[in-house]
Amino acid sequence: MGEVVTIKTDAVRVAVIQASPVFLDTDASLAKAMRLIADHGAIKVTLEQAKRFVQEAKDALLVFPDSPIRRALAGVADYTVHRLR
Repeated sequence: MGEVVTIKTDAVRVAVIQASPVFLDTDASLAKAMRLIADHGAIKVTLEQAKRFVQEAKDALLVFPDSPIRRALAGVADYTVHRLR
């Protein structure tokens, strides 16, 4: 299955802890947490992991014959990582 991503810096650990609704009670707190997460590459790592999971899911679908349903399921999987943010 997938690998575990280790949080490598104290700043990111703090941002993750503060990402709970209790700590994100202001726009400034949310902005700081989002900035720390982005600055430390967490979004990129998470998206790369999601893409690997999507590929694993699509590979698992290959046991079924080609059909509109299988293509739709693969399309939904692709959409989850390629949609506009």
